Amino acid sequence: MAVFKRLSPAFIRRRFTHKAFFMGVVPVYINLDTTDLAVRNWVPDWTLDAVEWITCKVRGLLLKVNRNYEPGGDILLTGPIDKGGK
Repeated sequence: MAVFKRLSPAFIRRRFTHKAFFMGVVPVYINLDTTDLAVRNWVPDWTLDAVEWITCKVRGLLLKVNRNYEPGGDILLTGPIDKGGK
């Protein structure tokens, strides 16, 4: 859990390539090459599950209302992770 077991800056730079938002709400780190995903520090892991559950329910409702509905992407990239630094 990123609240109590925070990721070190060195680990983040080594393992992930970008900062992003999952479903536009949950701040995450992502590696675009391996698709590894982790919540950012100080964000509880369960937020990923909660937001995914809510969006699945909303998408199901939208598909019932409009059969032509096509869901967009789940990840909003906000920028690369700086590989320099300490």
